[in-house]
Amino acid sequence: MPTSRRSFLFGSRSAPSSWGQFCARLARTAQGQTSWDVDETIKIARLVPSRDKDVWHALALCKEYGVQIWLDGPPLRSPQHEQAILLVEPGSAWARLESTNAHLPHQDVWRVDAGCTVAQLQTSGFDWLRQVDPAWSIARWLASELASEWTPGDGSASHVLQASVLLADGTTAVLGEFGTKAKRPLQSISVQKMVPHLFELSRSPIAQAMMACSRWPAPYRLDALTPRSTDDVNLARILTGHGGSLVWLWAVWLVRDTELARRSVAHQPVHQSLDSDALDAFNRQVKQAFDPSNVFAPIRPTKGLESGSL
Repeated sequence: MPTSRRSFLFGSRSAPSSWGQFCARLARTAQGQTSWDVDETIKIARLVPSRDKDVWHALALCKEYGVQIWLDGPPLRSPQHEQAILLVEPGSAWARLESTNAHLPHQDVWRVDAGCTVAQLQTSGFDWLRQVDPAWSIARWLASELASEWTPGDGSASHVLQASVLLADGTTAVLGEFGTKAKRPLQSISVQKMVPHLFELSRSPIAQAMMACSRWPAPYRLDALTPRSTDDVNLARILTGHGGSLVWLWAVWLVRDTELARRSVAHQPVHQSLDSDALDAFNRQVKQAFDPSNVFAPIRPTKGLESGSL
């Protein structure tokens, strides 16, 4: 059962463990709601932040104490043995939904905070989300495989145009259109450093093999960097289906156009033989590029492959 801050801080005279210190410091620095289990063999705490600084402080503490930040909600994977986890819910502090075309050339673009529920979008005409659980946050949708159901190389069918994210180093970056269609240069030094390596990975033999699949099998959509339409490179689309393992989402810009949904693909097996070692190495390198400190959730397992493909 969750314990209160007071009982945790003052109920015992013994020196707190490393996990106890983490929870105590989290409770002191966060203005939002915090809770954890009294059984220290279950190293899972929860945070419902009420401000940006709650997440920044939590990220710093997680890096200091070796705790991973996971999206709260239905599990995207099972915790590893003895892995300390902080479940963070992008709740009402980030629940603004608004139509905006500022600085964006597309029509019918909406800025969606990470804590907005799918229900909010469904009632605002996002018909292509009608099969998604309305209780989910948009952050959870973006992290799930449901956001990744678009044909390899056809990133515009993802509806994702831009994303504001918190990186593992504690800086905020805006990911979006890149190259000839970009309306502004990359502001993030961290992203500038990782982009060349990501492009190199997107041209690797395993990435080219995945482009020939009926469905992209990896959790990281690096085909967003090698689209079939060469002027449609978009860094934000890498995050579709990332499982919460690359960044923390602040907000995402989505195109409401329902015509795009007709180009998405159903969840189906991958009709292509892939080198499992090369695929694992590909996933690890993308994860390392975004999250070298391993502070976010682990890599989402690859699913939907035919038996014998790996």
